[in-house]
Amino acid sequence: MRDSVLVVCYDLPGEEPLQKKEYHRFLKFLKRYGYIRIQKSLAIKHLWNKDSFGYELKRLDEYTPQEGQVMVWNLSYERYSSAVILRGIPIPTDQLRNQIIEI
Repeated sequence: MRDSVLVVCYDLPGEEPLQKKEYHRFLKFLKRYGYIRIQKSLAIKHLWNKDSFGYELKRLDEYTPQEGQVMVWNLSYERYSSAVILRGIPIPTDQLRNQIIEI
């Protein structure tokens, strides 16, 4: 596997002050380390090689709150870019691959 796309799906609680703090810490981590939020609870990141996946999992584990659910998929770039968009605006896959992120 060469380059791939890491997909992170999360459902985190935010009722209590500590939960809100952990949630915002997690979102800050995603933004700081190059993840692109494509929906409210879905983020993606381009990985250049297969070794990056293990490294990203360790970092995600460090920042993931204790409560809630976080799921991770590692898709080949070709598989990710072949997604069928039924409604809405397609996510520019060239932008993802080139790591050009507009904030």
